[in-house]
Amino acid sequence: MNENNLQPTTTAEQDAQTALSRKLDFLVEITQAILALAMTLATIYLAIKGMTNEDVSNAFFIIIGFYFGKQFKDGITKVGLSIKDITKK
Repeated sequence: MNENNLQPTTTAEQDAQTALSRKLDFLVEITQAILALAMTLATIYLAIKGMTNEDVSNAFFIIIGFYFGKQFKDGITKVGLSIKDITKK
């Protein structure tokens, strides 16, 4: 038993799977953030050099759109509050 004398509600296997899932989610999140940042920097560089074209612009908006689409999927932000909860305050 734990220090509060409560029975655990999950098994050790479920805890291990949850921990692995969190690690994979973190890895995916970091990878997406790096890609979005790299694409943003590349687009800014190309804009400064005057070498932008429609393909670069489209790729930028697609990558950034997917990144932010994932961030606010179902109205949930990374801090755990839904957009509905934020607007009620």
